[in-house]
Amino acid sequence: MRLQFTTRPEDAGPIYGGKRVLVSPGVIKLIAAGIFAAVFLMFTVIGGLVWKSSGASAALMAKEAVATTAVVERLWSEETQRTRENTNGIGTRTTTSTSYYAALRFVDQAGKEWVRDQSVSQADFRSFQMGQAVPLRYAASDPTVVELHEGDLTSGGQIGYWLMIAGAVGLAITLLVLLFTRRKPVNVI
Repeated sequence: MRLQFTTRPEDAGPIYGGKRVLVSPGVIKLIAAGIFAAVFLMFTVIGGLVWKSSGASAALMAKEAVATTAVVERLWSEETQRTRENTNGIGTRTTTSTSYYAALRFVDQAGKEWVRDQSVSQADFRSFQMGQAVPLRYAASDPTVVELHEGDLTSGGQIGYWLMIAGAVGLAITLLVLLFTRRKPVNVI
């Protein structure tokens, strides 16, 4: 049996052709609020995870940053293609995005050699050459935490933080709107 919800009582009635029409004046608002709440909750969780992981690395780097020189071992790029339907529904559009990487070799304070595959900007990718020495910062207690430019790790944490805040505010507003629209009007005599 299929269910159909309506806000108009005159549409309600017995089962016709396996379909039952139910009267529920607030069901549309509840479904919309549920969708908005789920989306905002997703933004809050993802933002919080990004903020926590990037924030922890940025905090570690702020306390223990060690400046060194790394050697560019290898450079490569990866292209990703996405095919999407046009907004008018006719045809498709393919977009290509390119990510750039460099394998960087450096030696930490203890004399241990490390090689890190690091995502780099297009400008850095174009300026780097194999065997070139480039400045690098790493965290003393965890040399896997690296950044090419001071503050690289901080920006990811800030994006996550603001995504989490926007999601939480959107969720709160959605719940408040739902709460106030579901209140019954008070009859004043």
